Amino acid sequence: MNFARFYLPEIFNVNYGLYMDADMIVQTDITNILKEINMNDFQIYAVFNDTFENMEMNGYEGPAFNAGIYFWNLKNFKNQKIIQKIENLIIDHNKNKKWKFGTQPILNTIYYKQGKSLDYRWNLLGLGDNSKKKIYVPNQKKVDEAFVLHWNGPAKPWKTNSNYINIFKKYNLI
Repeated sequence: MNFARFYLPEIFNVNYGLYMDADMIVQTDITNILKEINMNDFQIYAVFNDTFENMEMNGYEGPAFNAGIYFWNLKNFKNQKIIQKIENLIIDHNKNKKWKFGTQPILNTIYYKQGKSLDYRWNLLGLGDNSKKKIYVPNQKKVDEAFVLHWNGPAKPWKTNSNYINIFKKYNLI
């Protein structure tokens, strides 16, 4: 289903869109995100908190964004026929295994050096880290200050091995 996001501009006749993964909880008025966005000229807004190296994509350098939440210009997406570029990347990847993850490297490749950054609190990562080292799990203060919590990684909030599972429980989501 992650790949279905690429066809949203084909389905909805709107100029802009906000995409969010299903493993997120919003802790604020989501319309506040619009205060950080210049609607005049942009391709995509997201939280840049990673590098291409962490996505195991050779040949790219510089910052990358986590594609769990982003605000994008759907009109430009359609006008620039980006869906064809994405489909070509998928075909090439299926033949040559260019990266480790599914849709995240595709979006970062398409919007390479074209994205604008949002405050990290719009996509607080690490709640889905179930590694023994717990490298990315944020502390309680960051969780409390975050606008959007993201359980990226294998420890999803509807599973028993999740971090901060109490947050999901308070919404009766599990």
